[in-house]
Amino acid sequence: MPVPIKLYGGKLNDFEDSMAEEIEKALNQVRSEEGMPALPTGDKDRRMLFIAIARGVINHLQKKQEGFTVTVTDGHSHSGHTSINVKRPPNIPL
Repeated sequence: MPVPIKLYGGKLNDFEDSMAEEIEKALNQVRSEEGMPALPTGDKDRRMLFIAIARGVINHLQKKQEGFTVTVTDGHSHSGHTSINVKRPPNIPL
C-alpha cells in the first residue's frame, strides 16, 4: 500500500515542499503572465502570509472532509469517509 501524502502548510524554517512554497511560486507565475518581474523569494513577512493562507486552507479542508465525494474508475460515486492527511508540527494546533 502506498504511503499517504500529507498536506503541509509550512513554517519559516521548513518552507520547502509546502503549500506555502507553492503559493509563492504561483504568485510569481501570475506576475510573469502579467509581464511583471518575479518577487525575490525569502521575504519573511510575505512567507508568513503564505504559510497562514496554506494552513487555513488545509484546516478548512480537514474540518470539511465529510463534504468530499470520491469517484472511482468504475464511474460510480461513492460516499464515505475521506481522510485528509496533514503533516503538522507538534506545536501547531488544528
